[in-house]
Amino acid sequence: MKSVMPRFVYLLSVPVLFVLYIGLFISAIIAVVFGFLRAFGFEGIDMSLFPQTSLPVVLSIPVSFLTGFLLVMVALYIKRVMNLSLVRLRE
Repeated sequence: MKSVMPRFVYLLSVPVLFVLYIGLFISAIIAVVFGFLRAFGFEGIDMSLFPQTSLPVVLSIPVSFLTGFLLVMVALYIKRVMNLSLVRLRE
């Protein structure tokens, strides 16, 4: 008989990882859209690296693409961990 505790932990981790996965993808899309909006003149969005240092408008699109790319990469690794948890749960 297999231990119940690891299966219980995997069962609890899958919904948490799924919500994190979806949230990271939504955040990546929002980051890229806001970067474009700021680059094309929408003044309601402020990008800053430090509290009193605003990012130049010219760098809005590259920084938003970099941020979006990093968020997608983290989301893909979360999906890999989630799939591993599902495989371990089915064993």
